[in-house]
Amino acid sequence: MQLIQTLLPLLIQGSLGALVLAVGLDAQVSDVLHLVRRPGLLARAFVAISVVVPAVAVLVVQALPISLPSKVGVILMALAPVPPFVPGKALKLGGHKSYVYGLYVAFAVLAVLIVPATVAVLNQLYGSSADVPMDKLAGTVVFSVLLPLIVGMLIHARWPERASAAAALVGRIAMILVAIVIIPLLFRAWPAMLAMMGDGTVLAMVLIIAAGVAAGHVLGGPDLENRMALAGTAATRHPGIALMIAGASGFDKRVTAIILLFVLVSLVVTAIYQAVIKRVVRRQQPTSPPAPAR
Repeated sequence: MQLIQTLLPLLIQGSLGALVLAVGLDAQVSDVLHLVRRPGLLARAFVAISVVVPAVAVLVVQALPISLPSKVGVILMALAPVPPFVPGKALKLGGHKSYVYGLYVAFAVLAVLIVPATVAVLNQLYGSSADVPMDKLAGTVVFSVLLPLIVGMLIHARWPERASAAAALVGRIAMILVAIVIIPLLFRAWPAMLAMMGDGTVLAMVLIIAAGVAAGHVLGGPDLENRMALAGTAATRHPGIALMIAGASGFDKRVTAIILLFVLVSLVVTAIYQAVIKRVVRRQQPTSPPAPAR
């Protein structure tokens, strides 16, 4: 058991790093710096991801009579920005590559500042003592984000066509690795997740995720594709960061179940949003006139 607990964080970090490697293989420096060079877009993304979602989470957990583990798990997910599988999903929605990659890289790096600052504010609000292990957080950013990203970009610079072609394959392999790590955790936590569904916990998650979707859609800029990309990014949080804080702070083990349940609910809500937007777009597209009879 001790061996599993030791290896699990390494497996998670390695599988998530492989996802970032796939991003690097298909990215250029101009892509990575896209939002940094456009502070207006970056500021709007910051409001959607790191202001609206945590603020709504605080209001929701105060308004609903949910259990303490549920409150902790929901708040932890609300403050953890940008999960690694966002770039692939956002690109599938049609988001511009530069916007998607720039958004992901900017917030992956900013997480080192955003997460501790948000935790400090929440500690003051609730009189709690949640702890952010800065060495682990910085290590996660360096080894799971910056290092694989730089390696991928160097490969792309040397062999651009081969690297871009390999990016999709590396991304699929990485998703398989993530599933191998996460699915056993879901099975293990499933009984606890079921036990905590009837007190308003799921409703709280839906409200918070919907707020992230709405904020991203409104603040994502003029392009619908980028608005959808930011909506999905704001609504889908990083379970690895939330689990790290929960473990370092010694929170109830049921918090882990809530974090994983949040992931599932966010996937469902964002899928519904994407389906609705696509349907609306199809309806607005002009239909081709019938071909003249011959």
